[in-house]
Amino acid sequence: MRLIFIRFGWLRLPSLRLPVQRSALTASSLGALLLCFALGCNEHGPRPTEAGSAGSSPIASVTGTSPESLPPANRPAPAPGKNITAALALEPDAIIISMPSNDQASHYPVAEQLANYDRIARLTAEAHVQLWLSTTQPRNFNHASQLINLMQTRDAISEKFAPHVLDFWTAFAAPNGFIKAGYDSGDGTHLNDAAHAILAEIVEAAHIPEQLEGTLEVK
Repeated sequence: MRLIFIRFGWLRLPSLRLPVQRSALTASSLGALLLCFALGCNEHGPRPTEAGSAGSSPIASVTGTSPESLPPANRPAPAPGKNITAALALEPDAIIISMPSNDQASHYPVAEQLANYDRIARLTAEAHVQLWLSTTQPRNFNHASQLINLMQTRDAISEKFAPHVLDFWTAFAAPNGFIKAGYDSGDGTHLNDAAHAILAEIVEAAHIPEQLEGTLEVK
């Protein structure tokens, strides 16, 4: 069984107590911001790929040079190995994607973010890979428009992708959308170690490996 965790931003995830067929949960880098946590992942990480960005999130990139795979104007340039194609190349049974707040920091529209998630969902479905998404996470933004975007994206993910959604918001958010003081690492952006321990518990509580039982293909 291979479970891939893709996330933009800081991640301190304690060892997950997951029922696995391999001896350890190994981590391989997909870059400074994109991490791939995979059960049974090759120790050298994913095979390099040439990728094009689908929009605000390079993770939505796909391999190729067709107009569909090229990034729109004013969006991050694609980078090899940091995209959904690279993740699927690992032949996972499931993928978890977490995009806490970077799109909101860049003022990307909610519709564009959802379009990227839709594209990823289509690609994973075509590959017969189960997909889970986390909600956004609280952040101490200075602009009300960013907080509104953060909450609207949270709600849209919860509505569109339930029940395959991990709630990374409720335990950590103050009513105004800021990070609760007890879970702030100190910069108003990243969660602290105590919060990451809870994130691990949320992932465990989803019982993703158990949900995959009976649905896995022989690889």
